[in-house]
Amino acid sequence: MADNKQQTAVDFIFDELASKNLLGIFTYEQFKQIEEILNQSKEMEKNQMIDFALECQEMFKHQIIEKFNETYRGNK
Repeated sequence: MADNKQQTAVDFIFDELASKNLLGIFTYEQFKQIEEILNQSKEMEKNQMIDFALECQEMFKHQIIEKFNETYRGNK
């Protein structure tokens, strides 16, 4: 089965830094801190995407109701 997951911006940054050996050599504890920061960043990114989608949904909902009223209710 094909993997259809898209890479997030946070994953891209981490992968690019790793591929260019820009992450350096860290202790296990330091790497765990970096990993935690990465996970927090991904969670923030996910929440931003969800908030944006909900805002768009609300905006479109109002537009659809307005268009429905114009089309089917006229000036009653």
